[in-house]
Order: sequence, then structure tokens, then C-alpha cells
Amino acid sequence: MKNISKPTPLVLIAALLLMLGCGISTADAGDGWFQEESLRLSNMLVGTLISSKVCVDKNDCVKKQIIFVAGEPWGLDVSIYGVGDGRVLSQLVASCSDMFFNANREMKVKVRITRITKSEEMTRLFWKKRNSIEVVFKGENHVKR
Repeated sequence: MKNISKPTPLVLIAALLLMLGCGISTADAGDGWFQEESLRLSNMLVGTLISSKVCVDKNDCVKKQIIFVAGEPWGLDVSIYGVGDGRVLSQLVASCSDMFFNANREMKVKVRITRITKSEEMTRLFWKKRNSIEVVFKGENHVKR
């Protein structure tokens, strides 16, 4: 049997610093991806939910966890949970479409509509089929993913 030596404390510290450094730089890389557009679209979608009486106000919408908008390297990733009214969903998707065309088609906008709530989604068994609809507005200049 070969005698395997244990790593020295210096090697462990160096490895830890390297891992922390990579984690920080990876986390920082995501900051700012379509941040302005993400905030603008979120406000538009919440406005639609309030005017449609799905939420009383912005805080109520946040509590109900209905809309999630995230900036990605390729554009915006939108998730809509628990909205059953087709007219409201149509208005929400139309707002996403408006954002896409107002950005001159230079970013992708992906909209995922799920009938169940976010909390139900988080507790569902991972092997169960996800019943959702996806609408994708493919940007002309986005990075393919």
C-alpha cells in the first residue's frame, strides 16, 4: 500500500482562497445582466396584476410570489405562477412581447407560465411532470443557451 500524505495547512488555505475567489468572481459576473429591463418589466407585470385585481398592491404581489423576472446573459427569464385567468395571462405575455420589441429584438425573453403557485412548485416531487407553458421571443443578438 502506498502511504498517502495529508495536505499541509498551507495547501488547504490556498485551495480555500482559490475556491472563494472563483465564487466571488462568478457571482459578480451576473450583476447587471439586463437589470434595467428586468426592473421595468417587473413593474409593468405587477401593474397588470394590480389592475386585474390579482393583487391588492406591490407588497401583496411579492407575498403571493406570482411573478419572477431575472436578467440572464441572453436576456430576461420570466416565471408566472398561479394565474388562471386567460385574459390576465394574455396581458402579461403582451407586456413581455412589448419589452422584446422595444429592445429592438436584441435580447431573448423567455416566459414560463405555471398553473400552480410557487410554493406548490417548490414542494412538488422532482420527477413529476411540470405542467407549464413556455413562450420564447428569440433575440437576434443573444448568446445561445
